Amino acid sequence: MAKSRLCVHDGEKKTCKLFTENGRDELFILNTSILRVNDEGYFADKSVSFNVSGEILTLQANVTLNHSNSTFYQEGIETLGGYCKPDEPEEEEDD
Repeated sequence: MAKSRLCVHDGEKKTCKLFTENGRDELFILNTSILRVNDEGYFADKSVSFNVSGEILTLQANVTLNHSNSTFYQEGIETLGGYCKPDEPEEEEDD
């Protein structure tokens, strides 16, 4: 599982929200509009696709994108959880 923070700057206001591959919508309330956003996909090149009120925006880490009179950027991907390790053989019990 991965997480990323999406930030939206609209004039004087900057809002950031954390997304964690759970498909949950977040609302960004800006000066001129309300955006419903969820994460669509995480990619090996560290980019993330977000569904922004029905439009897909794919953002590289820390690269800004101007869209709908706002500036969007995501702060990078962080992997959550541990690492897989091989199963250890079970020990037999003596009766």
